[in-house]
Amino acid sequence: MKKKTLLRSILFCFLCCMMILGFQTNVKAETGNYYLKVNKGTNVVTAYTHDDKPYTAFVCSAGYATPIGTFYTMNKYTWWTLDGPSYGQYCTRITGSILFHSVWYYQQNKTTQSYVQYNKLGSLASHGCVRVTTAAAKWIYDNCPLRTKVIIFNGNSGDDPLGKPASIKVSTSVSMGWDPTDPDPNNTYATKNTQPKIVVKSKSVKAQYNAKFTPVEMQAYDSAGNKLSNAWIHTSGSVNTKQMGSYPVTYSLTDSFGRTASVTVTYTVGDASKAVISGVRKEITKEYKSTVNLRSKITAKNSMGTVLTDKIVTKIRKPGEKEYKGVRAETLKLNHTGSYRIMYYLKNPTNKLVTQEYMKIIVKDTKKPVIKSTDNFAAIELKAGTTTVNYKKLISGVTAKLASGKSMTSKISIKVTDPDGNVKTVSKNASYKLAEPGTYTVKYYCSNPEKSLKTGKYLVCEKKRKLVLAEEEPEEPVNPTEPEEPVIPTEPEQPVIPTEPEEPVNPTEPEQPVNNSTDPTEPPKTGLPSVTEPTAVSTMHTILAPADESCPVGTIIKPLENVVVQSIISMSDGTQRVTKKTEGIRYQVTYQMNAGVKELDLMLAAGLDLIISDTGIYKIVYTYTDEFGYTTQYIRTITATAASAAVGA
Repeated sequence: MKKKTLLRSILFCFLCCMMILGFQTNVKAETGNYYLKVNKGTNVVTAYTHDDKPYTAFVCSAGYATPIGTFYTMNKYTWWTLDGPSYGQYCTRITGSILFHSVWYYQQNKTTQSYVQYNKLGSLASHGCVRVTTAAAKWIYDNCPLRTKVIIFNGNSGDDPLGKPASIKVSTSVSMGWDPTDPDPNNTYATKNTQPKIVVKSKSVKAQYNAKFTPVEMQAYDSAGNKLSNAWIHTSGSVNTKQMGSYPVTYSLTDSFGRTASVTVTYTVGDASKAVISGVRKEITKEYKSTVNLRSKITAKNSMGTVLTDKIVTKIRKPGEKEYKGVRAETLKLNHTGSYRIMYYLKNPTNKLVTQEYMKIIVKDTKKPVIKSTDNFAAIELKAGTTTVNYKKLISGVTAKLASGKSMTSKISIKVTDPDGNVKTVSKNASYKLAEPGTYTVKYYCSNPEKSLKTGKYLVCEKKRKLVLAEEEPEEPVNPTEPEEPVIPTEPEQPVIPTEPEEPVNPTEPEQPVNNSTDPTEPPKTGLPSVTEPTAVSTMHTILAPADESCPVGTIIKPLENVVVQSIISMSDGTQRVTKKTEGIRYQVTYQMNAGVKELDLMLAAGLDLIISDTGIYKIVYTYTDEFGYTTQYIRTITATAASAAVGA
């Protein structure tokens, strides 16, 4: 009897040891198609293929007691009794008492899963096991045989190549129910049999020959409709773009429900791109009435190397027009100022794809203006005694225009040179004062507002004519009258013998006027005081104008704005009189690119604005000459700087 008891005790100890060894010993012989990594730091399980490529991932709940290390699965159970007691479905033993299992159930019944615990998936919540959804637990149970390697570690989101899958949240208005991922056909959740999917833009795609391969656009979704990154998608097949032909490629995925989706796309390698048109200049500037060769250096070919230059269609949109019109001629004469738009249109014959390139041609009239006169600039003759001649008379019959026909008459400036060589500009609505009889020279100037495309300078047209002021005729001398004939005296009568003369009365001396002046030429003073008006002793003129300044290219300057002549007149009584006026001020504008270059007279017509068109130094020399011939000047310097860039030009 004692021997039987001893044998039973030994057998019981042996069985206990075997159970202990069965729970704690890992067989280090890896099997299966996958290995598993459990990231306790993020509560994510990622399944890898043996070439270390991520295959699928599951959200989980590990626990503080979950061990760190590398293990090999040991046992599997459809149901297993857990602490509590509670129950896990689709259990796979990792090591000792540590299992992969579904969120626990109150009973060994699929309708009693704890909803509070289910909603904790994605955070630490277990007593050491690794909880997953029922669908994930079943995938591990079905696809990871015993001795599958499991690595448990503390990491971060960077260690999860597929990211952290989204999980379904269940209502906690009830304490238990179905796992929404359970594939059981009796599951009341619609997600029991929903499927993931891969949506592609097209299942038939053209791939460019001899170019880098680009996969079709696609988007993956899991069984709950959540978007997945393309890292979840696995590719089977390849495309050789150096060999024309058709290549089927299959894209597949396994989502966190353990369900799969796939789609096959056929790539056809050939000419899948537009033809290329080369040699088109984006913008050029040409002179009015010049010509341009529209096809010069323009070529085209497709990706197969086929030359398609002769297939290019040229279309033109002229200034002021809205529609493009096709042209056959290669040469275009530019009969309009403004912007032409040239379209080069080409359809690739291998795939019908259209290429369009555009060129802009800016046409400018930069030639010298033409000044004409109805009287061919005949001399202007003025009668003797004429003192002034106004601008209107000088400009009468004179016109100016550009080669394109644009009128420039309003931009004509006039300068008059008197017989002594003094030059004065005649402003509009003003008159020129004639100093003396003689021959004057009238010069007309007109500048093109655009710089010459050839010289880079403003071209000025100049015409001149004579102005003659006649001299006054001298007065005829007055002839003296004939002297009167002398009167012949008659014979004297006989003298009357006078009686004895009376004694003559001596006249009194006349009274001499009283004159206290020592100057015998000064007239005698009366009883009223003498009033003498003060006279001008000296006059000083000063031209007041804006100070020197700097401004960017594109600034517009009005030369006579805020410019006056101030005259200070010193009187004989010691007082001063100050006057200001704007009349009679002449000016000349010069331009100098830099200090080492000679100044250039811009010949700016009176009344025109000065447009600062280039960097450099501009000078406005103001001159005023009074009626006595005294002249004063003032030089105003404007330094032009480059215009600042826009905050996307």
